[in-house]
Amino acid sequence: EYGEVIKADKSASCALSSCKQIKSAFCFFNQGKKSFLSAARMPFKFKVIIFISLIKNNSMQQSFIKFALEKNVLQFGDFTTKAGRKSPYFFNLASFDDGDSLKKLGEFYAEKIIEEKIEFDLLFGPAYKGISLVGAIAIALSNKGINIKFSSNRKEVKDHGEGGLIIGAPISGKILIIDDVISAGTSIKESFNIINSFNAEIVGIVVSIDRKEKGSNQLSAIEEIYEKYQVPVNSIIDLDNIIDFLKKDISNKNILDEMLGYKQKYGV
Repeated sequence: EYGEVIKADKSASCALSSCKQIKSAFCFFNQGKKSFLSAARMPFKFKVIIFISLIKNNSMQQSFIKFALEKNVLQFGDFTTKAGRKSPYFFNLASFDDGDSLKKLGEFYAEKIIEEKIEFDLLFGPAYKGISLVGAIAIALSNKGINIKFSSNRKEVKDHGEGGLIIGAPISGKILIIDDVISAGTSIKESFNIINSFNAEIVGIVVSIDRKEKGSNQLSAIEEIYEKYQVPVNSIIDLDNIIDFLKKDISNKNILDEMLGYKQKYGV
């Protein structure tokens, strides 16, 4: 039945994509009664497809959080952020430090890219964490029949051998930037400067986590990037997903309370 519903009408899939882009109340059905009123007025096949997509997306987020916890990428405790804030959690993508983990991480990114229907020609991963990321994602996409080129920058220009600043494919066409997390946005700004110098077009950014915290001007780091560059930023998970995950087990109550307090103080 699942397959039959999805194949029933390709226009329904397009409708879902448009719905996501305009961020209607129904697409984010947890925002109140209006969403369900909207759903009641929709044709049945549209409702089924959209709800299946939302359930699948939630499943991916929960799976990624479990994966991050297993590998100690996501940790709970007493941490201090770069901004000097006391945080009850810490997320370090560098702890995905073995072949199996990197393979699985690439698959999560690939799934998110496909889900968002991003049209691009090349993956760009800023040094250093982005270098291994774009390779893993390119392989994951290739396994799904999507062959995409990738490249990264060097921290210093190489003056021997092939030389230059770029490792991998030449930068041209539509570029999708891949990073672990946007905090101060420094690597993203550097990436924009590099890519713009090649007269290429940046069509989006995908990161693993959106902390959804206020910056200096009350916007989150991701919101600041969008405001400055008008480029969409997508994340595999965000702070709310972690909180929802913790709510599923009563033994997490103390951690959950700390996370909720942190969100109330710094969240956007």
